[in-house]
Amino acid sequence: MRTTCLKPNSLTNKHKLLFAMTSTPDHIQLKVQISRLDLLFKQSLPTILVSLVVVSLAAFGLKDRVASDVLSLWLGSVVSLSVIRALFLIAYILIKPEGVTILKWERPYFITLMAPVAAWGIGGAWAAHDAEAASRFLILFFLFGMAGGAQGAYSSVRYILLSCVYTLLLPITILMLLSGSRIELYAALGSLLYAVTVLRNSALIHDAMTDARSLQFQLADEKSKVERLAMYDFLTGLHNRRAFEELAGATLKASRFQQRQCQLLMIDVDHFKSVNDRYGHATGDIVLKRVAATLNKLIRETDLSARFGGEEFIVFLPNAKRTTAVETAERIRKSIEQLDIKSEGESIRVTISIGVSGDSYDLNQLLGEADRALYQSKRDGRNRVTIAD
Repeated sequence: MRTTCLKPNSLTNKHKLLFAMTSTPDHIQLKVQISRLDLLFKQSLPTILVSLVVVSLAAFGLKDRVASDVLSLWLGSVVSLSVIRALFLIAYILIKPEGVTILKWERPYFITLMAPVAAWGIGGAWAAHDAEAASRFLILFFLFGMAGGAQGAYSSVRYILLSCVYTLLLPITILMLLSGSRIELYAALGSLLYAVTVLRNSALIHDAMTDARSLQFQLADEKSKVERLAMYDFLTGLHNRRAFEELAGATLKASRFQQRQCQLLMIDVDHFKSVNDRYGHATGDIVLKRVAATLNKLIRETDLSARFGGEEFIVFLPNAKRTTAVETAERIRKSIEQLDIKSEGESIRVTISIGVSGDSYDLNQLLGEADRALYQSKRDGRNRVTIAD
């Protein structure tokens, strides 16, 4: 069919509607797991600085109470392993993993955490083994401080918190239980009581944080679903008229500033009422879906397609010349003409009429000119492209 001319009287990528996305328990649980781990990474560097401060305090407080070689080896191993952990955390910050990729960092996170924690706990018990009672209490004091810090930093992931607390406290607690000293026995029992308390409280905190984050993600998913419903046409998955006008209007403003041409195609399915009357509305819906799918397949990623109402569609082409718009329109028209749509054993052939407008930064003007060109195509026999000058 021929193309005729009628005399006159930043757009985002194409969106595909995913109505099937729902807030399933597994989906929410995965989001909670990812958010917890990301939170741990973000708050871990300060804990290393605190640990190094405690190392300095321990070195100063124990320098005349514990053998220098033992103290140096103990605290030196803590510092070395903490530096390695800091480098690992910096790598995470620089790489910035997203989504499920973050979960791949969980095991190395745990390993790099437990290495300095084990150095603290096991090394502390070793340093306390041959030390006097006062030194043991001082070491226990430092380890209790580290355990308290761990409770504040790692409470979002229970197994990490419990691993840290027990690794820090159990070695020296066992040592003091076996010391034979009544006062050390009491201190060890207090340490065990604290460990039991952490076991119970960590479960409560874990459940509370899980429920809060799950609710947060459920609400976010529901909000996103509502926003998608407000932006897209349910039947075809294309943008609806409201979304089109907002997106196209914003792009026209940017195009005016950048002095870039924009074009618009107004598309109408020929004799669509006859399709509905003869084959039923269910078949008519299939026709609209096939037309919409063809539009999305043939336009550029930067173009915007929408269902404008009923059997009418619209395509907005930013940063495009008139020749590009006409070529796109003809490609769409020919592809629709060749569609073979089946209904109850019958083949349905449909055609479209297209009106093209452009070279304006006023959306209402583009729509008006394209609409007049579209009706000229229909008056001239349909299944054709008409350009509004």
